[in-house]
Amino acid sequence: MVTSISTDYEFRSPADIVAVMEILLQKFPYLEKAEMAISELMVNAMEHGNLEISYQEKTALLKTNTVMDEVDNRLKDPLYGARRALLEVEEFTNETFVSISDEGPGFIWADFLDQDLSKNKGLHGRGISLALSQCKSLNYVGRGNKVVATFSRPDA
Repeated sequence: MVTSISTDYEFRSPADIVAVMEILLQKFPYLEKAEMAISELMVNAMEHGNLEISYQEKTALLKTNTVMDEVDNRLKDPLYGARRALLEVEEFTNETFVSISDEGPGFIWADFLDQDLSKNKGLHGRGISLALSQCKSLNYVGRGNKVVATFSRPDA
């Protein structure tokens, strides 16, 4: 019989992401090596999913150093601000599944899974490639507003 431990964390803002990561790493310390991958996927869920900041919009915001201003504005907007994202962790003997879902419209995820991280010279757009390089597998579900990252257990 395979036993598992399952834990859920809700987040909506950058401060929530930091707090969830602190709690997550206390409970699952072996995920420390995956911290950047998980954080990137959480930021994507918040910015591009729930807050619907497009790639082009983020590019412009980065050039004017106003990404956080826009995040704050959208978190105050009733259209986006009430949306929540969920991080779920399911731990098994040999591997851990980290699922992140948001309430946004999704995206065409297949376009981003085969990108070569070294070829992206823009100001951003490396999150999925970075996450993919740090996990055993990365799978998007449905319309792209849910991703499941699989990490091998180092003690397994």
